[in-house]
Amino acid sequence: MLLPVQVTGLIAVALGLACALLVAYLRVPGKLLGKMVASTGFVAVGIGSGCLESTYGRIVLVALGLCWIGDYLLTLTGEVPFLIGLVAFLLAHLALFGAFWVHGLNAAWCAGAAVAAVLVAAVVLRWLYSKLPDKMRIAVLAYMAVISVMVILALGVRGAGGPLWIPVGAVTFYVSDLFVARQSFVSPGYSNDILGLPLYYGAVTMLALSVASQLPA
Repeated sequence: MLLPVQVTGLIAVALGLACALLVAYLRVPGKLLGKMVASTGFVAVGIGSGCLESTYGRIVLVALGLCWIGDYLLTLTGEVPFLIGLVAFLLAHLALFGAFWVHGLNAAWCAGAAVAAVLVAAVVLRWLYSKLPDKMRIAVLAYMAVISVMVILALGVRGAGGPLWIPVGAVTFYVSDLFVARQSFVSPGYSNDILGLPLYYGAVTMLALSVASQLPA
């Protein structure tokens, strides 16, 4: 059963996402407000799920906070906010590395996931690399490497008996980032928001909900 704060957070995520999608579609101001309401919602989901009651949860809460910062920066225009936002999300994924390590990993599952992740990354890079500005290539490649490792570790957690929320959330996060890349470097358009935002908020909310697995029975 969801805690009251979780219910409030889920409602905030839904309302904020609806607002963000609406203003994106209508091309009117307000997208920033909608996104930040939704982002505050997934932080509330994490707290309501028990983020403060376990080491795993506290590290996940750090990751959620960094995602909140990244969401704000990536809504702004300009290369500098984009790069700083990219760093915020990179740090969020590094925090998730620590959380998944604390949760526990299955080495065999990590190895199998690594093979799949390398193949997927090769396909993505073939699609994306030629479209990247020279000064953005290192940053984007570093980010891709980090998010690929995040997915590998998430699957390793599942192999060690972790909740399904974790790998599904991680893979969904990866897919949502492809829409950010498409928006930034390949084919800008509102379809990226309409498809990518539900995936992103769903992914982070699933990771926030995963902290309940670490609470005492």
